[in-house]
Amino acid sequence: MTIIQRSLFLILAAPLSCVVLTLLAYFGMTGGYRTLVLAAGLGAATLLVFIGIGLWRGLLEPLSRLQSEITHANQKQDLTQRFNAEGDDELATILREEASLFDKLRDCFKTIHIDAKSLIHTLDEVDSSARNIARNSQLQSD
Repeated sequence: MTIIQRSLFLILAAPLSCVVLTLLAYFGMTGGYRTLVLAAGLGAATLLVFIGIGLWRGLLEPLSRLQSEITHANQKQDLTQRFNAEGDDELATILREEASLFDKLRDCFKTIHIDAKSLIHTLDEVDSSARNIARNSQLQSD
């Protein structure tokens, strides 16, 4: 079960359990407090629903969006893609660190590419020199 699935379960289970407990208390009680217990329980359930919606929008939606963006970038093997890192929360910090890591990886790949081109150029010069030496040796032996 993923974090999103567990969180959604908790977001739904908390208000539902509050309503069930309120109804059990309501039907188990007698007297004038029944209405008060019902109102308090339903109010608590409503509050838990709004807290759950806030959690969903504040944490789980950005996390889900980030997961899909990273999966998309990974499938395309795209180290240039940037992810939305607004704010000062932990998720934004992780995204900024990830961007820094990708920048360093990209710089490393560029250096490897430049060094590989330089090596190929050097090998071409060595090959050319070796062929000249071989040709000159052949001419001298003839």
